[in-house]
Amino acid sequence: MKFVFTVALTILLISTSFLGFQLWKNLPREREILNLNLNFKQTPPNISAPSDITQFEKNMRFSHTDLTYFISENCNEKQRERMIKAFFILEEKTQILFFLESDYNKKENATIKISCSEEELKKEKNLFVAGGGGPSKFFNTTLYPLILEGKIFLYKSSNCEQPLVELHELLHVFGFEHYDNKNSVMYPLSDCKQELEEEYIDYLKKLYSIPSLADIYFSNISASKAGRYLNFEVEILNQGLISSQVSLEIFADDKKVKSFELNEIQPGEGKVFTVDNLALPSPNSKDIEFQLFSSSEEYSKENNILRANV
Repeated sequence: MKFVFTVALTILLISTSFLGFQLWKNLPREREILNLNLNFKQTPPNISAPSDITQFEKNMRFSHTDLTYFISENCNEKQRERMIKAFFILEEKTQILFFLESDYNKKENATIKISCSEEELKKEKNLFVAGGGGPSKFFNTTLYPLILEGKIFLYKSSNCEQPLVELHELLHVFGFEHYDNKNSVMYPLSDCKQELEEEYIDYLKKLYSIPSLADIYFSNISASKAGRYLNFEVEILNQGLISSQVSLEIFADDKKVKSFELNEIQPGEGKVFTVDNLALPSPNSKDIEFQLFSSSEEYSKENNILRANV
């Protein structure tokens, strides 16, 4: 009988100690701020271009090389033919950019929209242009400021053999500014002797030979720890050219704690994600790691890992 009592008492003491330890682990503790080392934006490759050739934003580009266009019905046959010829010249010279005409039913989805109405140009409020063409939708929060759509207005007439006005406006769509050289197609005033310099072609080849990838990174974070509980808020941005499905994983002392699906993040967009009272393996966990995982290939994964310590 005494033996049974001793065993029962031992089991009780062990159970009480275990419960006490569990209670101790989960007791509220003083909040500790985590020291964070942010690895900010990836530096884009340096694409050399002649100093005289400039863009509205450096390295400005579309995310793809197959571009669709739609020519409005307010353009006459001559204007239409000259615009198509300009597309052909740029396509033939670059051998990397390709232009395909959109069906009427898909005109709203065309990447480049061409109109021959000066009245439409006057109504345009958001066109980033120098002249009668330029990016109409873009944002510059990416490694390569991303052009989503361009517009061209061919209200000017030209009797030149080559479609110089059309090429001029088309290069504006690709983000190029005016060039202070009277012999250049990008000079503000048109002249039939002007030419499309090889510098523009070489620059476009270099810029568009870079593949379109995503680039996910931590733009901001705050985190604290109270005992075994982790609280954090992270801001995650995509500075690449394509969207990506993103997940966030938390590690403590090299052990995976939790995974969160953040869904798709578009280029130039971001998400703020907040978590309170995430239980860590131990109140003594010191090294916390935040890792981003992307469904798409990225320009760099070095900025996908953020380490913090108490």
